[in-house]
Amino acid sequence: MKKKLTATVTLATLLSSSTLPELVQAAEATKASIVDTASTEDNKDDKKTEEEKQKEEEQKKEEEVRKKAEAEKKKEEERKKKEAEKKRKEEERKKKEAEKKRKEEEARKKAEAEKRKEELKKKEEAEKKEEADKKKEEQKRKEEERKKKEAEKKRKEEEVRKKAEAEKRAEEARKKAEAEKRAEEARKKAEAEKCAEEARKKAETEKRKAEKKKQAQLKAKKEHHSTYKAAQSLAVSQLDAALGLGDDVDESPIKITANMTGKEFIEAIAEYASEIAEENDLYASVMIAQACLETGFGTSGLSSSPYYNFFGIKGSYKGKSVVMATLEDGPNGMYSINDAFRDYPSPKESLEDYAKLLSTDFYKGAHKSNTDSYRDATRFLTGRYATDRNYARKLNGIIEAYDLTKYDDGEVKKKRIKKIKKVYHKVQAGDTANKLAKKYKVKTKQLAKWNKDEIKDINLIYPGQKLVVNQKVTYEYVKDNDKDHNKDAKKGEFNLPLKKGSFTVTSPFGNRTAPNAAAGNYHEGIDLAVPMNSNVYASKEGVVFAKGYHPSAGNYIFIYHGNGLFTNYFHLNRQLVKVGDKVKAGQLIAKSGSTGNSTGPHLHFGVSHRLWGDYEDPTKYVDFD
Repeated sequence: MKKKLTATVTLATLLSSSTLPELVQAAEATKASIVDTASTEDNKDDKKTEEEKQKEEEQKKEEEVRKKAEAEKKKEEERKKKEAEKKRKEEERKKKEAEKKRKEEEARKKAEAEKRKEELKKKEEAEKKEEADKKKEEQKRKEEERKKKEAEKKRKEEEVRKKAEAEKRAEEARKKAEAEKRAEEARKKAEAEKCAEEARKKAETEKRKAEKKKQAQLKAKKEHHSTYKAAQSLAVSQLDAALGLGDDVDESPIKITANMTGKEFIEAIAEYASEIAEENDLYASVMIAQACLETGFGTSGLSSSPYYNFFGIKGSYKGKSVVMATLEDGPNGMYSINDAFRDYPSPKESLEDYAKLLSTDFYKGAHKSNTDSYRDATRFLTGRYATDRNYARKLNGIIEAYDLTKYDDGEVKKKRIKKIKKVYHKVQAGDTANKLAKKYKVKTKQLAKWNKDEIKDINLIYPGQKLVVNQKVTYEYVKDNDKDHNKDAKKGEFNLPLKKGSFTVTSPFGNRTAPNAAAGNYHEGIDLAVPMNSNVYASKEGVVFAKGYHPSAGNYIFIYHGNGLFTNYFHLNRQLVKVGDKVKAGQLIAKSGSTGNSTGPHLHFGVSHRLWGDYEDPTKYVDFD
């Protein structure tokens, strides 16, 4: 079919474009061509079969390749589709996560807003609570101030009452004392005249026998007189001028400023004074103040070595005396006389002799047991111990300036630590022991003594040596009150107010038979019989709320322990603490006695919920067995 078509096409082509010869020639050629073509076509058909097979195989392969490509393409498309799906899902996941995060952020912000709101609410509540607490605290403070004012009012009323009673007793005692004074003055005047006459005769005899000895004594007397007069001027004349004192007796307080010289002198005698005064029912503060005043704080010749007469006591001590000038207060003012004074071997004997003198009945009005305070003692001594009408004012001023009352309570059981402050000199060319002694106003013997460990012969010194040329001895006193503390006391608990086994219960709490007409049949505490001046301890830690004197309770102390509880200590001989002091359980606070309405030495111990009322049985808190 194809061959025919080809011949037809060729013939048609020739007919349309050639001449007849050309057509014949062309026809022949075409015929030959057709034959050739037919032959060729046959060959081609054979070849075509193989080619077609080959082509078919190729086509098959191509089809397989195509199919494979299509499969690959489909697979790729599916992969891409899956990737697209995965990407879509990933985007959806991210979108969901973003949404979740957004919601979580919104929730977080909401929670934070709620938290801030809650914190603000709590803060407002806390502020409201704080404000309420402040108001409550303010109300409590006002209530405490009110109670304090009431207590202060009661205290002042009690003081006024006590003062009135004391003034009444003092007036009675004064009248009695004046009568005794007049009688004593008459007796002393007669004795003084007799002593003066005897002294005059003795002086005349000694003058005739030993004029040279008297001249030496007069010389020594003049030296001591100048020193003593200067000291007396410090203690009397200059003190009077500085404080504006006149001739009239005035008991208003004197303000004196303490100085190191005064402190050093006081420290030197305080330990002895405290012990000796304690043993003799005297005020150590008055004893020390008198020594300061009489000696010009240890600067007078009479108080210095070798005499140690701190109190201007006249006469002789174990046959020894020294004649010196003294100032007396007369109707026309101060005047000077020569008189014999006691000569003591050491300061201790001077203090002991003073205590012995004041322990006599003539001075019993200055004893602790017969007075309420040191002021009563100084007032009593004025006009009796010294003729200076302002004696009490001066003593009171010294006591207050140097806080000497701390030595009155027997609490100054001190350890004395000796301290030596040395002054050194580096030996220069030309220095000798005599020159150094003169320069530093000491004796050569003292130089030798101070340097004996370094230099065997004080006269053999050489440049470059370091010598002790002066030294000052001072004492430091350390309180040693441990032995006065009840070591059996337990913190946080109520303890016995007395040493265990040292007392006897003589009157329990509650109904009883009154020991006298002034006492009631209902006892608001417990009575513990104990020797006079036994140690009384704080039953529990607390604050000293009140102290004083009551006609029935005598000398008393109230200690507040918190939670509305007080412990009461009545009939004390001496109170060793002051209002406001914080005390520990077992701390020494007083000495037992028999003051007020009492039939004998004992301690009335009570527990109450207020001052002077709402009492409880002490055995609920303390075991007295």
